[in-house]
Parts: sequence; C-alpha cells; structure tokens
Amino acid sequence: MRLSSVDGRPCVFGCCDSRDELVHYLVCPVLWQFAREHLKFQEHSIQVYHRLCLCDPSVEKFKMLAFCHSLYHSCVNDLECIDNEGLPNSSQVVQLRAADLARHSFHLVGG
Repeated sequence: MRLSSVDGRPCVFGCCDSRDELVHYLVCPVLWQFAREHLKFQEHSIQVYHRLCLCDPSVEKFKMLAFCHSLYHSCVNDLECIDNEGLPNSSQVVQLRAADLARHSFHLVGG
C-alpha cells in the first residue's frame, strides 16, 4: 500500500538525522542544490525567511521555492523514490531519480 506520509520517515533525499518534515526541507542542502543547479540561480542567503520570500522577495526566490516544492512532491509520489511501505529508497537511487524529475519541475516554474 502506498502512503503519502509515514510517521518518522527520514529525509527523502538522504540527509542524515533529518526527518520528512517541512522545517527540514526549507534547509535541506540536497533539495536546494537541485534548485540552484537546474535554475542556475545563486542564493545570497540560506536563511529560511529568505527562502520563503519573506525578506527581499524576487522572481528567482519564488521560482526556487516553487521548484523545491514541485521536486519534493514529484519524488515522494514516485514509485522509484518511495517503496511500498512509504519509506525512501536509498539516497543514491532517490537523488538519481530526482535529477530526472528535476527537468519536469524546471519547466513547471518557467525556468
């Protein structure tokens, strides 16, 4: 049975000692690196209030936030990333698949 959320599930992208929670994904280095690489934007601040566009909002910041949202949901709903128990597959498998899924997220945010 596929589950959209599993209590205590670790970070989908493989961050050690991090759980599958919004607060983590706002700082997840793997997720935000995908955004920087695919959108070719530089981040001037990794502070959460900058990433949420609460401080010095810009089109680039909104696109990065939308990209991260899209990529995360693409991964957690992908059969190659999440197993039948609702847990992430190995970080290597998830990150390789995320690289493929990132192309779709890139187009969704007008990259």
